[in-house]
Amino acid sequence: MKLYAVFPLMMSAVCLTVAVNPLLLGIRKKNGDGSLAFAVNCLVVMAYCLACAGQYDVDGPGQSLPWLRLEAIALNLAGFTLAWFLAELTAMMPKTHLAAILLWSATNAIVQLVGFGDLTWESATSIVHTVGLPFGATVVYREVGSGILTDIQHLAGLALFVYFFSILVRYSRNGHRHEAGKLLVALFILLAGYANDLAINLGLYSSLYLAEYAWLSMIVLVGFQRAGLIVESTQAKRALAESERRYRSIFESLQDVYFRTDGDGIIRLISPSVRGFLGYEPEEVIGKPDSFLYDDKGQRDNLYTRVRRFGAVSDFEVRLRAGDSSLRDASLSAHAVRDMEETARGSPSPGSGIMPKSGPDYWSGGVEGTFRDVSDRKRVEEDLRVSLEEKNVLLKEIHHRVKNNLQVISSLLYLQEKNMGDPKFAAVMEECRSQINSMALIHDDLYQSRDVRKIDFGKYLKNLVSRLIASYRRTESIAFIPVVEEISLTIEKAIPCGLIVNELCSNTLKYAFPPDSRLERKPELRIGLRRLEDDRVSLTVADNGVGLPEGMDFVRSPSLGLQIVQRLVHQIGGSIRTEGKTGVGVVIEFPEQVG
Repeated sequence: MKLYAVFPLMMSAVCLTVAVNPLLLGIRKKNGDGSLAFAVNCLVVMAYCLACAGQYDVDGPGQSLPWLRLEAIALNLAGFTLAWFLAELTAMMPKTHLAAILLWSATNAIVQLVGFGDLTWESATSIVHTVGLPFGATVVYREVGSGILTDIQHLAGLALFVYFFSILVRYSRNGHRHEAGKLLVALFILLAGYANDLAINLGLYSSLYLAEYAWLSMIVLVGFQRAGLIVESTQAKRALAESERRYRSIFESLQDVYFRTDGDGIIRLISPSVRGFLGYEPEEVIGKPDSFLYDDKGQRDNLYTRVRRFGAVSDFEVRLRAGDSSLRDASLSAHAVRDMEETARGSPSPGSGIMPKSGPDYWSGGVEGTFRDVSDRKRVEEDLRVSLEEKNVLLKEIHHRVKNNLQVISSLLYLQEKNMGDPKFAAVMEECRSQINSMALIHDDLYQSRDVRKIDFGKYLKNLVSRLIASYRRTESIAFIPVVEEISLTIEKAIPCGLIVNELCSNTLKYAFPPDSRLERKPELRIGLRRLEDDRVSLTVADNGVGLPEGMDFVRSPSLGLQIVQRLVHQIGGSIRTEGKTGVGVVIEFPEQVG
């Protein structure tokens, strides 16, 4: 055997070695991952290399004709097996295209087998290529000329490679850039080898035939790539097995009850924690409709309605029926199980707010989530609710009794006032009764309020001032104008503010509109209450009366009543000022919250 004919034999041995592992994988897996197709491609290339070895060992061009036919048959089959491999690997080649390539390759193989005279190979045309190598070595190719059908097959092979390039480019753009890049390099090497051999056959130059070397390079590159993928796959399987083990451990140790239903509401998976929560074994529940767990079927329907509408629910309270027919309170958090086809098309995720109204177009109808036992929490909440109601009743009763006691004190002062002969002492008694009544009114409002912590201070002001005007018998002569917002104050703020308003309004009713003032305007008493931007409250008491006496400083007044107002303003952390050109306007600003 000629020395250079040994190289194709060695290459065929390499092809056989590479083919073993994917062949075993392809026979065992049968999952269409390209292993079997690649193994068959290796075996076909092995046959091609053997045919090349036979052709290189002939003594004359005429003896090469059978080997050339075998080479052509092997190359046609290699083209189909490569297409088969790419089709399974990328899943981007239509089956009709693969069938067309198979039909073309089979037809060409039959043409080569039949022969068709000079249409395939011109047996009368002898060609001898002598190629010089380094160190004085030479390679002699003895062959016959190719016919028109064989030339057509060569050109069709080049077109087929261009098609393979387009498939791999699309595969790269589809998110497999790394894997497609290596295949493109292998395909480029193969195309370069074919282009070299075609140029030699056309007489463009004399050189070594490289097709068999290009096929070997392609097989070795792809083989290394697939070996790396196998290693990665093995590592991924180990990681997956470890992840599954951890998941199983977590799943079985869950305190909450995990569940998943299908589109028909059948429970397909439930965690072992259902045993401790509801007293069921998982096997008793799996395969049954989830409706049997709900005490109120309306809760279950409401759950599915909300999942269909919003994609998910959180802390949805339901009542479940346990295995012993007792009831358990549970908090449910769940989301819709996506339809896998819609997922592949990139549909919106649950809870995104753009879930289609026609649920079946997106939602498979299944639900996945967890139950949490909240029976103890519900009992605690009920105990707290009862305790809170009892405390509210107690506080209201306290406010009621304080109000009654203050009214008793007010009545006693009134009796003392009637028995006093000195008008000055009677006036003092009346002022004390007014202040006591302002505090009693607050306790009365708290007693009638639903919230015993705060009082609607705007409503309180209207009642307080109206009673003051009535007590001074000025209802007809003075117009009361309240401009108040709905602001609630705690009792710590309300009582001082009530005493302040009581004192200021009493001064207005006493001194702002004396009988001999001869004011041309109708007497008015304005009360303002509004919330400022910095969480402060503005309280205004203003009149359109005669105003302050000339030279009197409101802030530094020696009047006991105004000194009490100053102290009360300081107590609530506020500030006080006067404003207005007509009458007297007093503005008090203080923080709404207790400091």
